[in-house]
Amino acid sequence: MKPTYSELELKMKELEQQVAGLKGMVTAQRKRAEKYRSFSEAGFEAIFINDNGMLKDANNRYFDMFGYEPVELLNKQVIPLTIAPEFYEQLLKRVHSGYTEPYQVVGIRKDGSRFPIEIQAKQVRYEGSKLRVAAIRDISERKRAEDVLWESEEKYRKLFSTIHSGVMIIDEQTRDIIDVNVAALYTYGYSREEFLSLKYIDITAEQEDSEEAIQQLLAGERQYFPLRYHRKKDGTKFPVEIFATSFSLQGRRVLCGIFHDISVRKKAEQALISAKEAAEAANRAKSEFLANMSHELRTPMNAILGMNRLALKTGLTKEQGNYLATVEEAGESLLKIIDNVLDFSKIEAGQLAMEERAFNLREISTFLQDRFALKVREKGLSLTCRLPADVPVALLGDETRLRQVLVHLVENAIKFTETGGVSILVEQVQNNEEAICLRFAVSDTGPGIAEGDQEQIFNNFTQADSSMTRMYGGTGLGLALCKKLTLLMGGKIWLESRYGQGATFSFTANFKKEPEGTGNRGLVAQRKTRVNGKLSVLQILLVEDNPFNRDLARIVLEKKGNRVTTATTGLEALELMTRQSFGAILMDIQMPEMDGITATKLIRLCEKQKNVAVREHNELIRRINNKIYGTHTPIIAMTAHAMSGDKYLCVQAGMDEYLTKPFRPEEVFTALRDVTARSTVDVRRSPRGYS
Repeated sequence: MKPTYSELELKMKELEQQVAGLKGMVTAQRKRAEKYRSFSEAGFEAIFINDNGMLKDANNRYFDMFGYEPVELLNKQVIPLTIAPEFYEQLLKRVHSGYTEPYQVVGIRKDGSRFPIEIQAKQVRYEGSKLRVAAIRDISERKRAEDVLWESEEKYRKLFSTIHSGVMIIDEQTRDIIDVNVAALYTYGYSREEFLSLKYIDITAEQEDSEEAIQQLLAGERQYFPLRYHRKKDGTKFPVEIFATSFSLQGRRVLCGIFHDISVRKKAEQALISAKEAAEAANRAKSEFLANMSHELRTPMNAILGMNRLALKTGLTKEQGNYLATVEEAGESLLKIIDNVLDFSKIEAGQLAMEERAFNLREISTFLQDRFALKVREKGLSLTCRLPADVPVALLGDETRLRQVLVHLVENAIKFTETGGVSILVEQVQNNEEAICLRFAVSDTGPGIAEGDQEQIFNNFTQADSSMTRMYGGTGLGLALCKKLTLLMGGKIWLESRYGQGATFSFTANFKKEPEGTGNRGLVAQRKTRVNGKLSVLQILLVEDNPFNRDLARIVLEKKGNRVTTATTGLEALELMTRQSFGAILMDIQMPEMDGITATKLIRLCEKQKNVAVREHNELIRRINNKIYGTHTPIIAMTAHAMSGDKYLCVQAGMDEYLTKPFRPEEVFTALRDVTARSTVDVRRSPRGYS
């Protein structure tokens, strides 16, 4: 039975609907395909589809990456064309095995250039065929970055491995040692495996200090620990110096420490300290030797010069007077040598302190002319001193050292000058409100000094011509001492001379100006008062163990009408003080049984405190205390000790004045006049205590 027209028409409509549906599906699939192609074209990766190595399709990125036109590669075997041959077999194995992870090979462009690529492929079924879709990335930039990073890591790894200092990296939380370099292994004696099984605390010799150091490091970015102690594998303790910092490494905080084994340095430092101590001990020994030599030389010199002066004042024949005058001159020369050696030693030991006292330049000028008047007259020379009106004369400084330099230069000038004369010039170099720098020039008309000898003339124990030593005498120490003294006065010394035309020795020195209103007239008046004042007759206790010096001092004092009681030790002096009172005490320093410093301290203690009790000689001290408490007996040190610090020790002990042997009678009487004038001083000021 044939279908009716209406049935055919219905059937046609169904077919049309099916065709329309199929068209829609095709259109949708086309749109979907276009969408995915647009996605693939927009991506940064090259995407291609192959069937057993034959290129079926690819995005534009693929053709651009390798430099081909699509027609040159489509439906062709592309693996040999775009992949380096050495990777071809490896690539085929990976493809056939279904390996889907990214792997790296070398790509080849159409122009033959090679570049690194990364491929990731996956097998898919399409229209009954097994196809492989692959994505290719050009990793040239990444490889370059990796190479740079690798080079950087390699550089720092080599630095880490080869640096001579030990380096450790420690976990901040666990304190585990997570890395060390070769130097650390060598220093501590562990293998790498052993080291990495340790904690930081295992290598430290001072656990509390080490934890404290870590806490300090955690509180700041960098720390320096100059001295810590670590232990080696064998238990040996050794010092280290640590530079440490903290930073983040692979997501965790670590501490990095650079450790220097400073054992050698510490040994060197200890050796240096030992050498320094040995040098200081040698210097102390030298100072003690010089102090003892000074004492041993000055003690007999005091007796020789003192007795000689007394003899000169007796009735002598002219011949006897000449003999004793020669002894006097020789003794003074010897004393000068002793003083120079002693001063030189003080300066080298840093024990010579410059004083600051008021003095007057005009008095120094007068002193020099008076001092050398006889010598220049005997040689038929002239001696002049020019002090311009614009030079301030009232100054503050060390007058004694200034005189010492001038005396030596003038004495040298007179010694080496046979005709003509010697002149002294003082002039300003710099001048301001509070201070002044002066230049002193001593010129002579002597033989002069050759230019080649001028540089060394200020060296220790040096003279311009060794023949001068035989002709004129001298130690060659004086000018070296002058140089050191001028340096201490803030100046310098130099020589200007031509051989055969005389010489000029110049030096500069800095001084403070004496404030206005306390200048020349007050200073001169004060000195005249001290010189012209009368000294009352005193009951004097003379404490001296040397019989010659004891007799000399007794005779000098008694010639002025003083009553003298003598003692040979400090202990004997204390015994005498329990029986009678004295107006002044002349106290030697170095004596047997009890020295002068100890005796003076005990006297001052008894004067100051009531009911004094000491371990030794307690009964004797009690009796002295009952007798002299509340009084003040002037004490003058009269000693052969002339080193720096001796005067300070005497003053600290409570002595009122300090004289060095050999002494002149006028110095003793001036000191007695001064201390007795001050005897009303409050006794509570003086004692430093007895120990």
